[in-house]
Amino acid sequence: MKLKDLLKESNIWDRKYGDPLPTLEDTIEDHQSKKLKEAGGWEAPERKVYNALEKLSDKVYRIIGTYAHKADIDTALHTWMIGLHAGLKKRGYKIK
Repeated sequence: MKLKDLLKESNIWDRKYGDPLPTLEDTIEDHQSKKLKEAGGWEAPERKVYNALEKLSDKVYRIIGTYAHKADIDTALHTWMIGLHAGLKKRGYKIK
């Protein structure tokens, strides 16, 4: 595999302000741990889950904006979050 292909697969440009650019060793470690895109354009499952949850977050923010002046958003969000947390816990997911 060529370095050029590794750099195309990596997410080196998806970094926060001030984060250093990855080294070749970092890229090799990421590739070996399957965090990078697989051949054929498939993404790691964790990335897909993260993207789906981000889209869900955006929908929640839009709902909040829509009803901000029409309902008690704080109470509605609190109740929803308690229900979400309970549902996740019931299904065996641990929230830290």
